[in-house]
Amino acid sequence: MLHAVVLGAAAGGGFPQWNSNAPGCRAARRGDKRARPRLQASIAVSANERDWFILNASPDLRSQIEATPLLHPREGLRSSPISGVVVTGGDVDAIAGLLHLRERHRFTLYAPRQVLGVLNTNPIFGVLAPEYVRRVELPLDQRVDVAGASGVSGVAMRAFAVPGKVPLYLEAGGQDPGLSEAGDAIGLELIDGADGTGFFLHSRLRGHDRGVAPPA
Repeated sequence: MLHAVVLGAAAGGGFPQWNSNAPGCRAARRGDKRARPRLQASIAVSANERDWFILNASPDLRSQIEATPLLHPREGLRSSPISGVVVTGGDVDAIAGLLHLRERHRFTLYAPRQVLGVLNTNPIFGVLAPEYVRRVELPLDQRVDVAGASGVSGVAMRAFAVPGKVPLYLEAGGQDPGLSEAGDAIGLELIDGADGTGFFLHSRLRGHDRGVAPPA
């Protein structure tokens, strides 16, 4: 069966946001239990509890990993159970956390063609050494069985287009391009390779409106 761990559930910037003086953010800073701080939206999934896949690398990914013992190193001087990262859009909230994973750990990066194009043309993401981090295009409407560190992971996924926009930093001349379903943002069906059960994840409208459907 698929195991899913919520790493964060807040919108972009986390909660409280660094420059927000709204009542809810003030309450969170006071330690009010009714306004618990939250990291940005992301989850980790696994079918065998050895190979874990991060869905969207938020800017606070390092804090998410440290807060989640299942994602801690387990063997030798350097290791990680993170076998892959799946990115559903090119927004900063989905890709900035990749820079935390630059310590020459082997994993596979899965993303739609448009997002891989963004990463390939931005030299800062060259810190993810290509001899260690393999980049794999996620085709739309096709099942992809993702590999673990030692072979089959038991996790499969199917990407599908959802209404979305190009990242804000790619908009030309401040012009709002509007919504499209050209693959700038995708949803995912996460599938247990053994029994076919799973759940859906969608990320749309620049990552500010995310949702996870309950297991099938």
